[in-house]
Amino acid sequence: MPLIGVLVAGSAQPRVPAPVEALLEGLRDLGYIDGRTIKIEYRWAEGKPQRLPELAVDLVRAGVDLIVATGDASTRAARAATSNLPIVMATSGDAVAAGFVSSLARPGGNVTGMTAINPELGAHPPGATRRRTDPPPRRPHRTSSSVCRGGSQGVSRRDCNGAADRARSGEAESLVCQTA
Repeated sequence: MPLIGVLVAGSAQPRVPAPVEALLEGLRDLGYIDGRTIKIEYRWAEGKPQRLPELAVDLVRAGVDLIVATGDASTRAARAATSNLPIVMATSGDAVAAGFVSSLARPGGNVTGMTAINPELGAHPPGATRRRTDPPPRRPHRTSSSVCRGGSQGVSRRDCNGAADRARSGEAESLVCQTA
């Protein structure tokens, strides 16, 4: 059974943070149920970011298959703990500026996920979005709007469905969602 590690700077109390709830909902929509088809190990820093490095190492020692990190501090701690396991940023500021990825067009490394770009930087950071004049060759793909359900990120389902349609048609190779 796949083991997913979730690293959160905050606390589960009084309520689970929105990025974690969105993750669980997306997994459920895809048929992944904690305890039945996957197992999820949580590590909560309880608002003490200095605990994140030890919690990230603990997830690696627990044998997780990937780490979902919420926020830049969690992503930084996960990167320090492993260069082999996939790390998914549930939320991040500017992932390029933070050094989590090389570029949006070619991230490289073991980190992927959602990043927010400041609108003042311009509509399209270099290499972030490309337009094609000819449709690309058809290749197998699987898309799901559930991956984009970042309600706390201000991304609507309609925006996600439109983005998925553009990706399927080959109109865009990659997508940057900007949040206010």
